[in-house]
Amino acid sequence: MTHAEMSRREAAEKLTRFQVNPDAILRELAGNPRWMLGFAAAMHHSPDVLVFTTTGCDPWGIQFALQTVQSELQGAAVYLTCNTSLAISEPNYAAVLEVQEAERKVA
Repeated sequence: MTHAEMSRREAAEKLTRFQVNPDAILRELAGNPRWMLGFAAAMHHSPDVLVFTTTGCDPWGIQFALQTVQSELQGAAVYLTCNTSLAISEPNYAAVLEVQEAERKVA
């Protein structure tokens, strides 16, 4: 959170709001809390556009991430996904780009 130019207090408040223990050791965090950590840092500067992925998140984390982006982001979002077979509800974004897993290209 240092690179996001956020104070320790601001970081702790945001992480707690996103259900992440602010005292956790980064290398011990699973995919869902790591995603929330990155999202909290990205949102600190209120971006006009957020390009994001949920790689490393489990199905619950993906759904939580999509709901969080929809409720927290004021600008547009571009969601990069490889998980088109999951039964999740994706909000309407400026774009949803399916990443071709075998070719590693953006469709």
